[in-house]
Amino acid sequence: ESVQEEVAAQIEKQALKSNEAWEQLILGCVGFIKAANAKENRQILLVDAPAVFGWEVWRSVDTKHSMSVLQAHIEELKAQGYLREEVDTQLMTFALSGALNELALQFCANFKKKQEKKLLATLTQFVSGFRKA
Repeated sequence: ESVQEEVAAQIEKQALKSNEAWEQLILGCVGFIKAANAKENRQILLVDAPAVFGWEVWRSVDTKHSMSVLQAHIEELKAQGYLREEVDTQLMTFALSGALNELALQFCANFKKKQEKKLLATLTQFVSGFRKA
């Protein structure tokens, strides 16, 4: 739980580097991947917690600290007219959360600063599919 709280704080810190809501979404996503892969967090958050506590408990804690904030931001984006009309905010939250967890586990296991630009471009392209043209 304390690791989830720390990761959530890091996500918010990254996101608030911008005043623009859409950019905050992308920066927050990068913030999650960086925070999840911090030495003190990676093993606990991404490996041990799901294995030791089980999927349901891990998901409950994740929902409390990360997914609920992500969904609230996505709902705000929809209310502000950023998202396509047909986008379901809950499904977008699940899709984005799943993608972020997978990126954190696979692509970013050995995250290097030089990869941040590629990661930012990939996440920007991914979420742009939900954005109103």
